[in-house]
Amino acid sequence: MLKEFDFYSDTIQEENNERVLQQAEDIIENERQKGDVESNTFVKRVFQHNIVSNNYVLMFVENIEIFLDKYELTTMELKVLMYILDKMKHGNLFSISQKQLAEKYNTSQPAISRYIKNLIKKGIIIEDSDKNRYINSTLFLKGSINSMKKELRDNVYKSQQTLGKYEETVKEVKKGKK
Repeated sequence: MLKEFDFYSDTIQEENNERVLQQAEDIIENERQKGDVESNTFVKRVFQHNIVSNNYVLMFVENIEIFLDKYELTTMELKVLMYILDKMKHGNLFSISQKQLAEKYNTSQPAISRYIKNLIKKGIIIEDSDKNRYINSTLFLKGSINSMKKELRDNVYKSQQTLGKYEETVKEVKKGKK
């Protein structure tokens, strides 16, 4: 006679794992002592991770290396870039207050404007014909391109400028009928 025992729960908390496994082992050992017993034990650990910050970007290392070889960022340009990366929306579009940025870094608004213009010249910030500003998506990307709405994906494609030296990081694949 074959008995089946299921010790399975979606909600076992990590602190209960050892207790539940010990219970299963005790039952299996008890059944073995009664006679011929066949047992299979499968343990699947599922961990829940809580991301407590939405402030992340993907960085494309090969293009950053090319960028760093070509351009040197001043400390303030780097600080402005980090501020923008922090405020950037999925799809790489951003809008910032130069006044707030000047206050944050205890500098003048014209200086912030100059840093931003330098980042545009260096190809980090891309400005479209409507004066929308994006971070170049060949260097950084905010969000998962596969799960973005079409409008946000379009922003990524608009902001991807290789400038003749960077590798493309996101390619649009058109699905056709077979």
